[in-house]
Amino acid sequence: MSRAVKDWVSEKVSDAEAAMREGDYTGSTAKEARETSPYKKGDVFLVLHDEKPKRARAIMVSGHYLRTQDQYVPRYRVQLETSKGVWSKLWNNVWPGDIQRGFEAAEQLKGEAQ
Repeated sequence: MSRAVKDWVSEKVSDAEAAMREGDYTGSTAKEARETSPYKKGDVFLVLHDEKPKRARAIMVSGHYLRTQDQYVPRYRVQLETSKGVWSKLWNNVWPGDIQRGFEAAEQLKGEAQ
């Protein structure tokens, strides 16, 4: 399985703010977890990557079964923002916890800067 984005085009990251959204991150089926997810394809949010928050754009949302929780949760296939300010050619899988930690790290950095 390739981790490269199919038909990738160098696209500048917009200055739109990434916002934390509250929502239901669980479901009894994969379809329900995907449909009730607060983030959809094309949404931008923060994830914790290499110990710092990075902007990420969802290119796919799927439901994934977690045996430890005995329920389905959304899994996001995302492109991360590169140091050049464009969306990466490669995709990564992230989970709701990665998104929550990304926004928490951004708040912590904002608090330290003040």
